[in-house]
Amino acid sequence: MVGAIPGALPPLIGWAAARDSLDFGAWTLFAIVFVWQIPHFFAIAWLCRRDYAQAGFRMLSSDDETGVRSASQAVLFACSFY
Repeated sequence: MVGAIPGALPPLIGWAAARDSLDFGAWTLFAIVFVWQIPHFFAIAWLCRRDYAQAGFRMLSSDDETGVRSASQAVLFACSFY
């Protein structure tokens, strides 16, 4: 969650630089990128679960062989904003 905010800031900064304002479109773009990041991270964490485990990182997907738990968390997170 913490990384989702700085991850969504570059489009906001680019919008401000190009248009010299932070209007509704800028904040909409920020929200889209923010909400997209966590489900995207869950997907990558599941695909790379063995690599994370070998590196010693304990992830939600570490023992999720089918991907059902990781997918359900990604969907629940995305739906919680709508």
